[in-house]
Amino acid sequence: MSQVWVAALVSAGLTVVTAPLVRSALLRLGRVDVPNHRSSHTLPTPRGGGLACLTGVIGGAITAQMLGLPVPAVTLTCCVLVALVGLLDDQFSLPALPRLVSQVALGVVAGWMTGIPALAVLGMMLFPVVVNAINFMDGINGITGMVNVAWGVTSIILGARYGSPALGLIGALTAGAALGFLPFNALRARLFLGDVGSYLFGALCAGGILVGLAENVPVLPLVAPLALYLVDVFLTLGRRLRARESLTTAHRDHIYQRLTSGGLEHIQVAAIMFVLSVFVAGSWVFLPALGAFPLTMLAVVSYVLLPEVRSRRLAQKI
Repeated sequence: MSQVWVAALVSAGLTVVTAPLVRSALLRLGRVDVPNHRSSHTLPTPRGGGLACLTGVIGGAITAQMLGLPVPAVTLTCCVLVALVGLLDDQFSLPALPRLVSQVALGVVAGWMTGIPALAVLGMMLFPVVVNAINFMDGINGITGMVNVAWGVTSIILGARYGSPALGLIGALTAGAALGFLPFNALRARLFLGDVGSYLFGALCAGGILVGLAENVPVLPLVAPLALYLVDVFLTLGRRLRARESLTTAHRDHIYQRLTSGGLEHIQVAAIMFVLSVFVAGSWVFLPALGAFPLTMLAVVSYVLLPEVRSRRLAQKI
């Protein structure tokens, strides 16, 4: 177990060390995200900081191999390749179809190589869903880093409990890279993850879920830290479909975006998301399903209604 935490520390440390170098390179190359009327940010910021996280994940995996831990090499390779697709999108704005095809194909490979053919079908769906959910939700400072710390630590616990060191390692690499990136993104954004980063974290979560299922880890605790992300994405897409609005056009309709538009700071909204995600994950890790389900519903309903509750309170003050 201690070796897993060593891998997490290496992942975090390499991310912290390489982030300033990545930031400097992005500035020299002019890879800067300039705010527009749909942005949640007001200052130009280098985009592509997920390269530092990628370095952390790869370095942590190499360290784990040296320590004798079982490294799910195929799954991690698929995650790296998904991240590289995100990097190409950051640089060249790839059309949606090749991005989706690559996610589906790599999901199939990751699922098939678990040795359970049915997981290839699940991977075909899981990779694009989780990767794009995290990409859609990565719109304010700190939110994706915090949620992936929650998912990573949950996976470390589940890996230890159910005898899945491969899941524990993926969780450690995820939590480490996410934690290492937060100093550059949470309070004051000096770097954005970019698609390379959000695709990487989405693939790590999806790949970790496949590895866990292959080793008999229950699915609901694995997905629990991502519950609010998935709810926000599906509710927002459903709302836009009903309004016959384009699903590919940039917008500010997500619940977390409505909260920041309503006056909350980025770090406040990210912290709300983190606390609720930890609450949901902890419910499924430490309680039976009979207790975890109502607590999950409480967290989801609280999050969904929060923008409306806040707007009513502000209206009453006026």
